Amino acid sequence: MPEPGGGAAATHRSKRGQLRDSARRLFVRATVNNGDLNLQGGPNLGYLPVLYGMSGLEQIVLRANDIQALNVAWQFFLNGVKYDFLSRSLHPFFGVYFTPTPVDHFCLLREWISEQRAMLLGRQGARALDLGTGSGVISLILRS
Repeated sequence: MPEPGGGAAATHRSKRGQLRDSARRLFVRATVNNGDLNLQGGPNLGYLPVLYGMSGLEQIVLRANDIQALNVAWQFFLNGVKYDFLSRSLHPFFGVYFTPTPVDHFCLLREWISEQRAMLLGRQGARALDLGTGSGVISLILRS
């Protein structure tokens, strides 16, 4: 039986898998100077001094995919992650998965409601509908 998405999709998945496996086996030896990875076109990895205590000019060996992960994490930390329902950006530290868990969603909802309480209570006939198959926690939060 043919694979769903067949042909081109299967080839693409296979190539992505090969690249991912290669990046796990590819090591980069570089000089680091106060967080700056001294590779042509290499990113500033601000977490290196924080995680590895590098304060001057030092040598380091990292896997290629770890350099990419550190770079992405550093950019999220510097620039923040913006959620429309929060008045400020979140700046997650390395290793923090910043997509909120269900419990975090409840905390964020409570924070948003408390920040918007005047606007919400000022609307005559304002209603909220918790439409889902969960435990009803959101309804209880909205009710409070």
